[in-house]
Amino acid sequence: MKIYHLCFLAAIISVCIFSCAKTSVTPTNSNNGSHTDTSTTLTSNMALVGKWNVLTDTVSYAGLRTMYHGVAADHYIFTKYGNLFVSLAPNNFTDTAIYAINSLSYSVVWLNKSSSINGTLSRISSYSAPYTITSVNADSLILTSNAQANLGVRYEQIVFRKQ
Repeated sequence: MKIYHLCFLAAIISVCIFSCAKTSVTPTNSNNGSHTDTSTTLTSNMALVGKWNVLTDTVSYAGLRTMYHGVAADHYIFTKYGNLFVSLAPNNFTDTAIYAINSLSYSVVWLNKSSSINGTLSRISSYSAPYTITSVNADSLILTSNAQANLGVRYEQIVFRKQ
């Protein structure tokens, strides 16, 4: 079973690397709501495109469960060019990333290119865990992740409403 999970993760990362021709991204980090796409290549799957307000973000890991209730300014913006801009109130967090959707597993993963917590900028690249697109329609989105970590499975579910 672990081999299946490792193969799935490798496939997701491969899809991200090879499907995104946007390797020379110059991320923007702006708290004023203005974000600039860094590509002109359209994504092949437009299901997530738009601005999604975070309603809840539930994380369960190592026997602990927390639920964050989003505030009005919390959002993820998925652009038609494969950019992802995240803004969350806790710690004044912002993130600029490149996303890709795996149509076989109907999941999304993103490569974080630039993030800021309380104004401290980091340009260390990292991949998110793969999130299954549990549900998506014109006004709601649910992303769910089950990823193996040091102390067991880390579960996360983010519920969005389209703005």
